[in-house]
Amino acid sequence: MTDSTTLHVQQVNGQQSSAKDFGGFKHDKIPFGSKECCPYTSPNCSEKMTKDAIVTFFISYQENRGSAFIPRRKVSCPAGGYIEAKGTPDNIAYESFDANHKSLETVYAKE
Repeated sequence: MTDSTTLHVQQVNGQQSSAKDFGGFKHDKIPFGSKECCPYTSPNCSEKMTKDAIVTFFISYQENRGSAFIPRRKVSCPAGGYIEAKGTPDNIAYESFDANHKSLETVYAKE
Protein backbone atom coordinates (compact mmCIF):
# COMPACT_ATOMS: atom_id res chain seq x y z
CA MET A 1 0.00 0.00 0.00
CA THR A 2 1.22 3.50 -0.72
CA ASP A 3 2.08 5.77 2.18
CA SER A 4 -0.42 8.35 0.97
CA THR A 5 -3.47 6.05 1.05
CA THR A 6 -5.77 6.53 4.04
CA LEU A 7 -8.92 4.80 5.28
CA HIS A 8 -12.28 6.07 6.45
CA VAL A 9 -14.13 3.76 8.87
CA GLN A 10 -17.60 4.30 10.32
CA GLN A 11 -19.58 1.81 12.37
CA VAL A 12 -23.10 1.37 11.05
CA ASN A 13 -24.50 -1.56 13.05
CA GLY A 14 -24.04 -3.51 16.26
CA GLN A 15 -23.54 -0.57 18.61
CA GLN A 16 -25.97 0.81 21.17
CA SER A 17 -28.70 2.85 19.49
CA SER A 18 -27.64 6.10 21.18
CA ALA A 19 -24.13 5.67 19.70
CA LYS A 20 -25.70 5.53 16.22
CA ASP A 21 -27.42 8.84 16.88
CA PHE A 22 -24.51 10.65 18.53
CA GLY A 23 -21.40 9.64 16.67
CA GLY A 24 -20.26 6.14 17.57
CA PHE A 25 -17.04 4.82 16.06
CA LYS A 26 -15.89 6.95 13.15
CA HIS A 27 -12.34 7.69 12.04
CA ASP A 28 -11.15 9.55 8.95
CA LYS A 29 -7.77 9.47 7.26
CA ILE A 30 -6.35 6.45 9.09
CA PRO A 31 -2.91 5.78 7.60
CA PHE A 32 -2.27 2.24 6.38
CA GLY A 33 -0.39 0.25 9.00
CA SER A 34 -1.95 2.07 11.95
CA LYS A 35 -4.57 0.62 14.29
CA GLU A 36 -7.84 1.95 15.68
CA CYS A 37 -9.92 0.24 18.35
CA CYS A 38 -13.55 0.19 19.38
CA PRO A 39 -13.59 -2.20 22.38
CA TYR A 40 -16.39 -4.75 22.67
CA THR A 41 -16.63 -3.86 26.38
CA SER A 42 -18.08 -0.47 25.43
CA PRO A 43 -21.79 -0.25 24.51
CA ASN A 44 -20.80 2.52 22.07
CA CYS A 45 -19.02 -0.19 20.07
CA SER A 46 -20.91 -3.39 20.89
CA GLU A 47 -24.51 -3.26 22.05
CA LYS A 48 -24.28 -6.75 23.61
CA MET A 49 -20.74 -6.13 24.95
CA THR A 50 -19.63 -9.67 24.02
CA LYS A 51 -16.74 -10.77 21.79
CA ASP A 52 -18.99 -12.67 19.39
CA ALA A 53 -21.61 -9.95 18.80
CA ILE A 54 -21.50 -8.90 15.13
CA VAL A 55 -20.60 -5.29 14.34
CA THR A 56 -20.63 -3.71 10.89
CA PHE A 57 -18.61 -0.87 9.39
CA PHE A 58 -18.53 1.11 6.17
CA ILE A 59 -14.92 1.29 4.98
CA SER A 60 -13.54 3.34 2.12
CA TYR A 61 -10.13 4.61 1.14
CA GLN A 62 -8.58 7.74 -0.29
CA GLU A 63 -5.33 8.16 -2.18
CA ASN A 64 -3.43 11.35 -1.47
CA ARG A 65 -4.06 12.71 -4.95
CA GLY A 66 -7.83 12.22 -4.67
CA SER A 67 -10.39 14.15 -2.69
CA ALA A 68 -13.13 11.52 -2.32
CA PHE A 69 -13.25 8.36 -0.24
CA ILE A 70 -14.08 5.60 -2.71
CA PRO A 71 -15.59 3.03 -2.95
CA ARG A 72 -17.50 2.37 0.25
CA ARG A 73 -17.88 -1.28 1.33
CA LYS A 74 -19.79 -2.84 4.20
CA VAL A 75 -17.60 -5.16 6.32
CA SER A 76 -18.67 -7.10 9.43
CA CYS A 77 -16.73 -8.88 12.15
CA PRO A 78 -17.28 -10.07 15.73
CA ALA A 79 -16.91 -7.22 18.24
CA GLY A 80 -13.84 -8.94 19.73
CA GLY A 81 -12.30 -9.36 16.29
CA TYR A 82 -10.76 -6.98 13.81
CA ILE A 83 -10.52 -5.97 10.16
CA GLU A 84 -7.30 -5.60 8.18
CA ALA A 85 -6.91 -3.58 4.99
CA LYS A 86 -4.43 -5.20 2.60
CA GLY A 87 -3.24 -4.87 -0.97
CA THR A 88 -2.49 -2.10 -3.41
CA PRO A 89 -4.61 0.93 -4.32
CA ASP A 90 -5.85 -0.99 -7.36
CA ASN A 91 -6.74 -4.10 -5.35
CA ILE A 92 -7.55 -3.33 -1.70
CA ALA A 93 -9.09 -6.12 0.38
CA TYR A 94 -10.71 -5.84 3.81
CA GLU A 95 -10.29 -9.11 5.71
CA SER A 96 -12.26 -9.73 8.91
CA PHE A 97 -11.06 -11.94 11.77
CA ASP A 98 -12.53 -13.25 15.01
CA ALA A 99 -10.94 -12.77 18.46
CA ASN A 100 -8.82 -15.90 17.89
CA HIS A 101 -7.36 -14.49 14.63
CA LYS A 102 -9.37 -16.86 12.42
CA SER A 103 -10.06 -15.33 9.00
CA LEU A 104 -13.82 -15.01 8.40
CA GLU A 105 -14.42 -13.00 5.24
CA THR A 106 -12.65 -10.91 2.62
CA VAL A 107 -14.39 -7.98 0.94
CA TYR A 108 -12.69 -6.28 -2.00
CA ALA A 109 -12.87 -2.51 -2.36
CA LYS A 110 -13.50 -2.82 -6.09
CA GLU A 111 -15.91 -5.55 -7.10
